[in-house]
Amino acid sequence: MKLCSFVALVLCIFIFAKTEAKKDHPLQYCVHVDQFDLNPYREIKDGKELAYLENLFISLISTESDEPGILSGYEFSPDGKVFRSRVNKSIVWSNGEPVDPKEVVFSLLKGFKYRAIGQKIKIKGLNKDLKTLEDLNAVSGLKWKENDIFEIYFDSDISNITGVVREAFSSGSNQNRIWIEKKAKIKNNTFKTDSVYLSRNPIYSISPTQIDTVALGSPVSLVSNPKCAGSEMGIYAPALKADLKLYDDIPSPMKSSVSAVFNTTLSKEKRIALAELLNLGFTHPDVPLQFTKVSSFYAEGDPGFSLDQPWKNIKAARSAEFKFFKIFCEVPIYKDILIRVCPNCEYIPTGDSRVQTADVQLFSSTISGGRHIIFQDFLEWDLMPEFLVKAPKTKEVLKRISKMSASTVPPDDKILKEFEIIAYNEMSVMPISNRILRAYTKKGIPIMLDFNGKGELVFRKNKFGSATPAVNLDTK
Repeated sequence: MKLCSFVALVLCIFIFAKTEAKKDHPLQYCVHVDQFDLNPYREIKDGKELAYLENLFISLISTESDEPGILSGYEFSPDGKVFRSRVNKSIVWSNGEPVDPKEVVFSLLKGFKYRAIGQKIKIKGLNKDLKTLEDLNAVSGLKWKENDIFEIYFDSDISNITGVVREAFSSGSNQNRIWIEKKAKIKNNTFKTDSVYLSRNPIYSISPTQIDTVALGSPVSLVSNPKCAGSEMGIYAPALKADLKLYDDIPSPMKSSVSAVFNTTLSKEKRIALAELLNLGFTHPDVPLQFTKVSSFYAEGDPGFSLDQPWKNIKAARSAEFKFFKIFCEVPIYKDILIRVCPNCEYIPTGDSRVQTADVQLFSSTISGGRHIIFQDFLEWDLMPEFLVKAPKTKEVLKRISKMSASTVPPDDKILKEFEIIAYNEMSVMPISNRILRAYTKKGIPIMLDFNGKGELVFRKNKFGSATPAVNLDTK
């Protein structure tokens, strides 16, 4: 009897301990990257990186009613060349330290200089890299007023400075988003740099494969590829390596497009054959669910959209030429998609010097309400003159669209349709596919990944049910 009681007691202790361990076990959010890089000033080329940067960091300007921004109120001068604001006094650094407004403005100016926006809109007097807070005194385009109000003076000839700056400070794009950091210590930090950030939630430790934080009272660990198996939530289904019937599928409200820029030194016949290859690849039965076929650069209902675009009518005879194409894939998953229809094509990764010899480049960019960031990307791309050497009309209309600040304000319907007709006639730039980012959260856990109105991934309370009908994507 005593033995039975002892066994029962041990069993109870074991069950209790197991329950407590499970309770304290951080929820794991799988981000499909090899390692984390929190440097806010680097060029960001992959949406997977935005998935964790957006989730961790606060925007300068908030458009969400339930989330404060770093800046508390702002205004522009009538010509958009003066931005006036103050730092929100309620925010703290990710290690709990109070914020000095000058630290925020220091990081803001440094980020502005090293992001794409800084190439088109200059801050007066910001001529060199900022090393210390004292360097701010040499920037003539920064003025401090009473009550910690600051003014930034811009120098630019673009027509929509207000829209471009507002977007970079709020939702931004891969190239323009600005986040705030300073050099300091994070407890248990094993990351390469010693920095703290203005983050949505406290950050307790950082390493290349794991970031420990807390969301809505629950411990959460962001983990990279090596630790993704069995995660409770994620953004790219294959990385979870789990039966997705156990997960809620949450689609983003924002769309991304995949566009191709052809090397126009190729014969038009070869470019048509290449276009058909791309169509075949992105309409293959095994293409992931988030990719859908398109016949236009724009989402349905957006300016420039037409159901009767000529791209969908492109047909080319199947030929041995398919196996010789050289394709640059800005996003690695594009290679995974195309290799099914062209296993012998040469796939050139980001950063490879052979990109200048590619037959086509595949780019990704966000589209919403006619805003299409890729127009800016094309014009900032140093190889565009080489690739579009025999497409002078395409280059000209891209420049016209860029002057209209197409990244923030939709160009008019007429010029967008003109662009598609010219691009088709010169066989220079082609829409390939639309893509919707999807989050996956295991049913029954206390918090979930969700998208806010800007399409950013955030943590929200889980209603312990399916947000949308679950889809088993194991074979997709």
